[in-house]
Amino acid sequence: MKQLSPESLYKLRCLRKARRLWKSVPMLAYAIMCDDYPGYTYEQFLSDLRPKGKRKTKSKCGKKPLQRYGRYTRMQQLVQDYYCTKALEPLIQASKLKARMTLPYQMEIAFSGECRRYQFSPRISLAGMEQLNEAMKKCATASEADRLYEDFCNTWLLTVIV
Repeated sequence: MKQLSPESLYKLRCLRKARRLWKSVPMLAYAIMCDDYPGYTYEQFLSDLRPKGKRKTKSKCGKKPLQRYGRYTRMQQLVQDYYCTKALEPLIQASKLKARMTLPYQMEIAFSGECRRYQFSPRISLAGMEQLNEAMKKCATASEADRLYEDFCNTWLLTVIV
């Protein structure tokens, strides 16, 4: 932690006390400051009360919050399609994607007398989910689907970590 010199600590205490007093008793703040700190001038008092500029904070990431989700790119493509063609269908699809943007993907597959439900992170790309869906349709047994689900989850986690 940065060590402050005694002079800078003194100035910081004066500044904080001046602001605190100005908020609570503005009529007597300067008089109290003069009593507590000998040699304290009115110019110093006004300088202490002057608002300091806010520090610029760096954003944690350059991306928009929704860009992290897998449906975002498809939504953007559909909006661009709407602007090009002026057809309402892409815009309706984009609004549906926006409504489900942060919801997890859910996949339900029925086998002979057995139904399996799988849930995936909403940050997986929509194209990846469509590929998985096509592969799941080709599975004949539930054990194949479970193995495909595990493989997909493991490979997706590796791509996210790297």
